[in-house]
Amino acid sequence: IMLTSASQYLFNALDSRVYFGEVSVILPNHWPQSCIPYNQTRTSASGETSDVTIRPQTKAEPSIWTQQYAGCGESGEQIFVDPDILGRETIWREFIREWAKYRYGVFDEIGYDRDPVYPRCYINDDHK
Repeated sequence: IMLTSASQYLFNALDSRVYFGEVSVILPNHWPQSCIPYNQTRTSASGETSDVTIRPQTKAEPSIWTQQYAGCGESGEQIFVDPDILGRETIWREFIREWAKYRYGVFDEIGYDRDPVYPRCYINDDHK
């Protein structure tokens, strides 16, 4: 349901140009069969690296975030989602925000106090 809502939101937000067509979900082998939708089957992963990882977050991490090492316009490494937020009503919007970071290398508009890489504000000293 979350991915369907996210795809519809993305489709509407981008003037019907983008949506999620096919999604593969890699579940850990120790997750029960009940986690798989009734019309799906479990197949073994063959070394794929996931785009999205569902795992408990540390206290220092947000409940959903994108790992980004490159600059603006460069794709992110992976999206991390805490399983405790999967039932949250706004999860699909949060997911789309993180997907934009992951896919297009978009960064948050607001930085952090005293952060050398993502400061709260940026001043360009180039007066050309």
